[in-house]
Amino acid sequence: MFLIFQVLVGGVGVAAGIAIWSRQMHGLALAKIALGLSAATAFIRFVWFPGNVPPGLRLPLGVLFIAYNAAWYAYLVFSRKARMTTQG
Repeated sequence: MFLIFQVLVGGVGVAAGIAIWSRQMHGLALAKIALGLSAATAFIRFVWFPGNVPPGLRLPLGVLFIAYNAAWYAYLVFSRKARMTTQG
């Protein structure tokens, strides 16, 4: 089930990339959704599936992954360049 969720998140990310590349208006909205889903995936992965993380790194890696997605989300929200890219 989690693998299917990860594939869907990847699909939304690819769709967002294609939409931004072709300068479509919904590209930024898709990118924001993809980043939110990616952060949710990181949270789920580090809370319920900790077996593939070395001991003591579960919390720092989880925080790092979520902060990375939050930084890109903030860029999309506050960047004038990102908004101008999809407006033409």
